[in-house]
Amino acid sequence: MVSTFTSGKGNFEKPANGDYPGTWNTPVNTDYDGIDATVSGTTTLSTTGGTVNLTRSQMQVARILITGALVSNLTVNFLNAVPGQFIIDNRTTGSYTTTIGVASGSGTVIVPQSGRAFVFSDG
Repeated sequence: MVSTFTSGKGNFEKPANGDYPGTWNTPVNTDYDGIDATVSGTTTLSTTGGTVNLTRSQMQVARILITGALVSNLTVNFLNAVPGQFIIDNRTTGSYTTTIGVASGSGTVIVPQSGRAFVFSDG
């Protein structure tokens, strides 16, 4: 049998019947840790600006905390084809903007310094 995976930001394993005889706890415990992170976890990005392309593991959280003294504008890109909702918490300093978007998409959100935004990405 072959496991499949959920399509959202969690990318959780859905084991096929009989895939883990006697060791089912391996994928289930990993999935539960992932579920916990998607509803209460934080990824912290410390940066001075430029472009940050998020990885899947960085996106498997509820909150993205951005810190650092910006010396240029910052663009944070979500992965293509990975939908999800996020709290963007911009704690950067400096006279530059922080823009959130998808690398190949056209929609963006500017999150002001010391501000938070609730963002849904359809990937």
